[in-house]
Amino acid sequence: MPSEQTSMRPASLAMQFVRGFCMGVADIVPGVSGGTIALIYGIYQRLVDNIRVGAGALAQLVKLNFTGFVGRLKEVEWSFLVPLIAGVGVAFVSLSHLIEELLHDYPEEMAGLFLGLVAASIIIAYKQVGAWTTEALVMAGAVTVIAFVLLGFQSGAVESPSAWQWFGAGAIAICAMILPGISGSFLLLM
Repeated sequence: MPSEQTSMRPASLAMQFVRGFCMGVADIVPGVSGGTIALIYGIYQRLVDNIRVGAGALAQLVKLNFTGFVGRLKEVEWSFLVPLIAGVGVAFVSLSHLIEELLHDYPEEMAGLFLGLVAASIIIAYKQVGAWTTEALVMAGAVTVIAFVLLGFQSGAVESPSAWQWFGAGAIAICAMILPGISGSFLLLM
């Protein structure tokens, strides 16, 4: 169960909305992840914990355990999630076209901004690792090589994608959008 409760004060809710908005902006941009922004803001673990509790609620619903479903829903920090999700949604709706234009008209400036976000997330993630053991270094190196290889794959545009292709691409992208350093938008482009 998520431990820290978000205050219901308007200023606290507004700040959550702003964090969500920034995450939404990052999710729109190929190469940047909303998870990276959550990591930078220090809310990543809390977000993942709430998603885990929500997924547990859905599992109870699938089992037709309505009491368990309602019980798990009560454990979710709604005052944390609702403004965050609202901010993500508003960013998607209001800025998708603008970000596309900025990427087209100012590619170098936008690349610099995104590189700065990624660099900041690397520093924050580096500080979160308790001790850099040989095992941790090997794992980091392996993940780096795998990511480099996977990012090199490209496919052509899919004309008239079927429903299962939309669903599959959306499922992959939404999972990637919450992971720091993996861009769901970039995966959709691939």
